[in-house]
This record gives sequence, C-alpha cells and structure tokens, in this order.
Amino acid sequence: MYRDKPYEAIIGVIRSHIDVIDIPAEIYRLGVQAYQRLIGQLPYPEISDIYIYYNRMANWYWHAGDISKAIDTQQKAIEALKSKKHFPAREMAALESSLTQYKSHTTGKPRPSSSTVSSTD
Repeated sequence: MYRDKPYEAIIGVIRSHIDVIDIPAEIYRLGVQAYQRLIGQLPYPEISDIYIYYNRMANWYWHAGDISKAIDTQQKAIEALKSKKHFPAREMAALESSLTQYKSHTTGKPRPSSSTVSSTD
C-alpha cells in the first residue's frame, strides 16, 4: 500500500486548503519546512523544476508574515529558473511580479504564478 511521506502530506493539506480556510502562520512555516525536506530528498535536484517549490515556499513565508524570508526565497526561485537553459518568459515574469509584491509589503494574498497552479508536487 502506498503511503505519502509526512512532508508530502503536510504540503498537500496546505495546498488544498489555502483558499478555503484561514491557515495560521505556524502551519505555513511547517509547510515551508516540509518543502525544505522535499527538496533535500530529491535525487537529482538539478533536473527538477525546483523553482516551483521555492516559489511556493516564498508564498507561504509571505502568508506567515515572514517578509524577508519570502523575498530571499523568491530570489532563490528566480535564480533556480534562470539556471535552466530555456525557460518561459511568462514564468520569469510571474516570479518577478511576486518578488516585487513581497518587496512592496502589499497586503492581500499574492496571486500564484502559473508554475504554482499548473505543476504538481
């Protein structure tokens, strides 16, 4: 019988409830830790779309109120995307837009980039 790893379960629950309930900051931080674990478990991170995970982590830091960590992590997402030979300009634009939002400390939930919406974990 297949069982999710605990970090995958945490990520899945947060992703499925992010627009449904008011999630406490501590849970978003737990989700970031789960993504860090997931990234650490990737056998070949250099061939993964790791920028998607960093983008989600930045979004969750932002939701938790950790603006500086959101900015740092979003910059990692941008660098990870830039490391790919060919990347869609719209993906970069979405990541940069989120970074601008984090830097401006705007209120409200940031819109997820297309990489957040279209990709699976």
